[in-house]
Amino acid sequence: MISNFKNPTFIKGFKLFLSVFSESYRVIALSTFTGLIIGFLYSTTLTPLFSVTVVIAPNDMTSSQESSSTSDVIGALLGSRKYNFEGGKLDSFVQVMYSYPTAKILWDQGYDKIFFASSFNEDEGKYLMGEFSFSEKVNAWILGYDVNAANREIGPSNLRPIIRDNLTTKLPRTLDSGRVIMQTTDPAFAGKFIMDALLAADQSLKEEKVSYANSQIDFLNNKLLTVTDIDIRNVLNDSLKMQYMEIAFASSDLPYAIKIVEPPVTSSSIVSPNLEFIYNLFTLLGFLFPVGILFVRKLFNQNSS
Repeated sequence: MISNFKNPTFIKGFKLFLSVFSESYRVIALSTFTGLIIGFLYSTTLTPLFSVTVVIAPNDMTSSQESSSTSDVIGALLGSRKYNFEGGKLDSFVQVMYSYPTAKILWDQGYDKIFFASSFNEDEGKYLMGEFSFSEKVNAWILGYDVNAANREIGPSNLRPIIRDNLTTKLPRTLDSGRVIMQTTDPAFAGKFIMDALLAADQSLKEEKVSYANSQIDFLNNKLLTVTDIDIRNVLNDSLKMQYMEIAFASSDLPYAIKIVEPPVTSSSIVSPNLEFIYNLFTLLGFLFPVGILFVRKLFNQNSS
């Protein structure tokens, strides 16, 4: 490294840099200050974002595993579905949160008006996408299809990407809880939106569980009509009781698959933008821009002389 400082080319370049700085320090200082001012003006156009976080964990009732061999046999017979919510692994619940049934519940709760109010068509009484783009019209003309045949109605499926884009999750594998996070300019709305999305996903799971348990009850009742063996009938009756218990748990107003460990909490300061980084970056650019131009110009003049 020390030998680099003794390199004639390096020494020549360094002296050239010092000469540029000494001869044009006023221009460089002005450009640096201008860069800072531009950075400040740019920062005033940015929107401050806060982070709102909700901490969730698997519901103990859902995450508990059936241990008896009889239950395992019945579960295998009926094809019982279990969601893997234990051990901090909330992936299955998050998938449900991003699903169509959850979006449909939120849509019916009024989030259609929140996110798509400007797209409502008074004449048709529907939420419709905007006018066809020029490229869409050209494609329709080239391929010879009626552009109006495309489905332009906005529905719950259009709410799904909004949920996915706004709600991010952090699910550590080694912990029993996870976080649902939203960055927003409106912390109050974000807190409500996260909670509504979580409860909608939980409600979706409840409805699926009740529906599936009812189908299992029908199956077991039909089996009891044909089975005469006492031991098998006892097993079927035990499983029938379990299905009624599942329906009772899923019909409760309490959360079914998850529990809220920590309600919505807003960050104590903004998470974006980073003003210090912006100011430093524009100041540095303001410094490097004239230095680079003057250095190249001086080097070119020396080489051409």
